[in-house]
Amino acid sequence: MSAILFNNFSLAEAMPAVNESQNHIKYIIVKQSRPEKRDESFGYIISNEEFQTQVRGVYNSYVVYSESFSNMHFLKDINIKNNLIIITITIITFWGYLLFLKSPYFEIVSYWSQENPLKFVLYLFLFKIIGTIWPPLTGGLVTLGAIPFIGWINAYLIDFAGSIVAGIIDYHLGKKYGVWVLNKLFDRGVVDRILKIKVRKKREIETVFLYRVILGSTILEGIYYGSGVIGVTFRNFIIASVLSHMAFGIPQFYIVNNIMSMQNLLFSGILMILGIWLLIKLKNRHFDVLK
Repeated sequence: MSAILFNNFSLAEAMPAVNESQNHIKYIIVKQSRPEKRDESFGYIISNEEFQTQVRGVYNSYVVYSESFSNMHFLKDINIKNNLIIITITIITFWGYLLFLKSPYFEIVSYWSQENPLKFVLYLFLFKIIGTIWPPLTGGLVTLGAIPFIGWINAYLIDFAGSIVAGIIDYHLGKKYGVWVLNKLFDRGVVDRILKIKVRKKREIETVFLYRVILGSTILEGIYYGSGVIGVTFRNFIIASVLSHMAFGIPQFYIVNNIMSMQNLLFSGILMILGIWLLIKLKNRHFDVLK
């Protein structure tokens, strides 16, 4: 079979070969890698004719990653729009919350949350789950926004519970649907990062932990879905998710609480600077794939 073979397959690596081939290449076929054989994952770029005559009948364990390279610029435009939408939603949510704090509705919500604590907690919990399963929603901002009503510790515990429950769902969806679900939810850059991750069996907890801490504020859902896609064992995924959420979430909620209450600002600033410095050091030392 005449085809271009890739190790550690990604679109970023595929495009140069496509441009050099001067053929009307239309399909990328990606072998569904088994969790215990992660290093055997690879991809074929083949022509439409080869797909019709060979792959469809013989390689039925393969799946189509992208239907047509002629749509690549269109897909790139979509990815840029998706990023802009997510950024816009985040900015609007944050700005709206600042206005909300100064409005009379703040007292109304505060009173309602005190009179209906169970409903309030349930709404926060469900929103966190939905926001982590469907990335355009910002579930983390909602739980952070609940700090003035229920305190930062309670808000963090709700965020923790919702994140872990949603993470379990994301993991199993990623494990079942593979690359397809990643393409539906994330832009091409995020998908390529995830597909480049190599995890040794004895270092699964460490790898997921570090990725979760370093990327927790950007593509948390990608780490959850990606762990299922790349074959991380469920046990190690849960352990890493719990530990990393505590390592990242507790300081985050503590600092936001201090900023909202205008207390311990100097200590919070120092803690934030140290945290950013540590994340940069970890990224530069362990994750060339993120550059």
